[in-house]
Amino acid sequence: MHLAFSAEIDAIREEFRTVLASSDARSGLHQIERGHERDLELWNRLAQTGWLAAGVGENFGGSELGDLALCVLAEECGRALAAIPFSASSCGFASALSLCDAPEAQATWLPKIAEGSATGLLLLTQDWQQAPRLSSGTAELSGSTRPLLDAASANVAITLVGEGNEAHLLLVELPVATRIGNPETTLDLLHPAGTFTLANAPATSLASGAQAQALWQRMLDRFAIFTAFEQLGGAQAALEMARDYSRTRYAFGRAIGSFQALKHSMADMLASLEVARSNGYFAAAALASDESRVAEAAAVARISASDAFRLCAKQCLQIHGGIGVTWESDAHLYYRRAQSLANSPGSQVFWKERLVSLLVRQHACAA
Repeated sequence: MHLAFSAEIDAIREEFRTVLASSDARSGLHQIERGHERDLELWNRLAQTGWLAAGVGENFGGSELGDLALCVLAEECGRALAAIPFSASSCGFASALSLCDAPEAQATWLPKIAEGSATGLLLLTQDWQQAPRLSSGTAELSGSTRPLLDAASANVAITLVGEGNEAHLLLVELPVATRIGNPETTLDLLHPAGTFTLANAPATSLASGAQAQALWQRMLDRFAIFTAFEQLGGAQAALEMARDYSRTRYAFGRAIGSFQALKHSMADMLASLEVARSNGYFAAAALASDESRVAEAAAVARISASDAFRLCAKQCLQIHGGIGVTWESDAHLYYRRAQSLANSPGSQVFWKERLVSLLVRQHACAA
């Protein structure tokens, strides 16, 4: 298993970073404050240059760059604090739908994802406020969700309803009338939250029974890895922001970065980030070459990346002091994003319990 990205993937990363540099978190925030659901200028630019099609197959109008490319693209979105649902839709949803044997659903939605005219989500069990109900004898779904990141701009979702033989993996279109955006009350200012209330919403069955559950777990694991890479990008940016500020901010006649307490703080940030990066690279390698290790690798990557991003964002805020919570700095935006991503998709408890169950199962098989 090769734990490094190729020169081709690194070149893709650099090109994407250049495109993201044409916008910044502040410009995205200003557009959201004006009532938009994302940074529309950046989103349209990515659509025009083909980046939104990275996770879509060529037969549906995409470029199909592959899972490793999606990992580094998600990482760059995290680094740039891009106010777009790229990881959720172009990575998570597009990858999930591509796994299904559902040519009609794919033909309907993947071209729209590729051109940027639609965005999608994965709805976990914990995302539902009111448990979803599938109408008997019809493909119609009812239920209501909790506030969800990037839901304010979503048009379609994939979710699992039921358990065991009664499990159904469904694709649900989200009409405008059922979407409620709450950008004023969300913690993450750059990814407006929303809630959905579905009343007999038309749903397409993607799989049922044991097949549905197995497919859903694969979808979640892949989405977790993409999200972990977005967290790695955010953690790296927060660390660099803290380092740069500590070099230019002077107190008692010297740069504050020379104080031992801040050196220790940044050393802890770096150590946490490198552990998370190692786990993330292993998860990416598993995606590329060893499907049997993906579930465990995804849980470990997600847990460690959440810890690293939260620590780096928190310490970055501390090193900036009072200015870190003002509009003079973006430090608080990284902190907000770190706290939000730690619970989406799935909380830390969810992924730790999943990891424990996987390890117990492995131990039982070995015994």
